[in-house]
Amino acid sequence: MNLEFDSLTNYNTGELVPYPKDGKVIGVMWRLAKKCNKYGEVYRYKARWVVLGNHQEHMLHYFNTWASVGHNENFRVMVSLVTNSNYIPYQFDITTAFLHGDMDNTVYVKQVKGYEVSGKESWVRKLNK
Repeated sequence: MNLEFDSLTNYNTGELVPYPKDGKVIGVMWRLAKKCNKYGEVYRYKARWVVLGNHQEHMLHYFNTWASVGHNENFRVMVSLVTNSNYIPYQFDITTAFLHGDMDNTVYVKQVKGYEVSGKESWVRKLNK
């Protein structure tokens, strides 16, 4: 949890502000998972701090929805290039991928449980990313 919170802080994902007048604050929670190797043995525990976007209401918290996703045609082209050129395919993961983008709208969330700032427990976090 400390590593996740440090990543949130290092990437300037938000700032503490007084509770907004319009009261549009979204809840948050920790998502805990076990990471297993190919033999099914746990080798690491992972914690992610997630915003409960499923509690948002259309036209109150947001107006437009879209997601940048890959298309099957693009995947087929990549597989074809790898196969025809005798390339070796690799898999990789971008850590903290969602912490590299910027927000288009203003989103307020509750403070992270266990990491509340003393004296500002009623304040909320305004997200930057």
